[in-house]
Amino acid sequence: MGSKNNAGTISLAAIGEKLKSAREKKGVTIDQAQRQTHIHSTVISALESGRSDEVLTPTYVKSFLKKYSSYLALDSNQLVKEYQALHPDLDSLSSSLGGDRVVINNRTDIAGYLRILRNVGLIAVCAFLLVITVRGAFR
Repeated sequence: MGSKNNAGTISLAAIGEKLKSAREKKGVTIDQAQRQTHIHSTVISALESGRSDEVLTPTYVKSFLKKYSSYLALDSNQLVKEYQALHPDLDSLSSSLGGDRVVINNRTDIAGYLRILRNVGLIAVCAFLLVITVRGAFR
């Protein structure tokens, strides 16, 4: 899970512990962090527990790690460097992945699709109400 570098041992668990400690020091729950960062709680939990590579591609881990560590007022550049030390081929991975798919627990991120579906539903309801209102006005 971890790899050695010149600075010592770096692991996803060590990075996760820094994140969790900073969040707890800030007095914020995972749900509060989710609402404020718009990072799904599953992703936050995975980052904090050192399981992020199990549920996300390295490119997404890097992105979420940067956003979440900034939110926690940590040195995001340093944490991203630590993560990249575990994935020296991250740049080549980024270009070879080619899609914008996020995988959580081996499933495509359903939350994004549900948001789109909800928005389409709201638009349909509004259009229906508008038609009823307009028809009623001309009777």
